[in-house]
Amino acid sequence: MSIFGIIPELPLLRRELTELSSRRRTYVIRFVGAIIVLTVVMLYYRSHVANLQSSGFGVGSGNPNPFQGAGAPIFKGIVPLLFYSVQLLMPALICGSITLEKERNTIGTLFVTRLSPMTIVLEKLGSR
Repeated sequence: MSIFGIIPELPLLRRELTELSSRRRTYVIRFVGAIIVLTVVMLYYRSHVANLQSSGFGVGSGNPNPFQGAGAPIFKGIVPLLFYSVQLLMPALICGSITLEKERNTIGTLFVTRLSPMTIVLEKLGSR
């Protein structure tokens, strides 16, 4: 038995990813989002390092790198932010994707296939 027999085909996911990859808008949105996240992280890092320097942390303690561990508060701050933003934005993206299928008159074709409604929603979710 090969591994390819275990992995499902996911035809709707493949189609959605192919359509999204052909749009320039997809890459622009991802680039802008990455720049925003990077800017927030860098601003927080600079303020955290400035606080460490002003408090004299690491001076005379023999620590070769006084800024070691400065990323932990950044990580603890950004993970909940990303989690909640995904929780807020994903339902709107999925609804828009399913509405687009209705506008194209392809939703009926999707329901005729062997895909269950839950599979359709999950594959749409996976593509976004």
